[in-house]
Amino acid sequence: MPPPPVDLYPEEPDFAGVWLGEVGGQMGELDVSPLGPSRYYGSFKSDDGAIRFVLNMKQRSAPDRGGDEVPGNLVVFEWQDGHQGEVCSAQGCGRGMGWVLINPEDTALSGMLGFGESNANRGTLSFVRVEDTYE
Repeated sequence: MPPPPVDLYPEEPDFAGVWLGEVGGQMGELDVSPLGPSRYYGSFKSDDGAIRFVLNMKQRSAPDRGGDEVPGNLVVFEWQDGHQGEVCSAQGCGRGMGWVLINPEDTALSGMLGFGESNANRGTLSFVRVEDTYE
């Protein structure tokens, strides 16, 4: 399943910060820090500590009315949890892909997460911002 199209907001979205929510029904915290222009590092840990993974995040851009590429509301990512193996279990199969959209107020994220090459077979993502730690 391909990610949705990129939308542009009046202000450039800021994905960095601390987010609380869920991944595939597992509640937890997502910490996102900037790595450079349109790049972020994410780290998710479930509330019970059973699920942990890291995300290599890249913000997509789209042309504005003047034709210049501008960072949009979509981040695509690859995730990894350090588990090896071919069979996906409740703990994950070690790697996957996904995407998140941010709302215009920079207060909520929603998206999809999947195993391997898919971004839609593990579950949905839903987070609200609790702290803006990287301003």
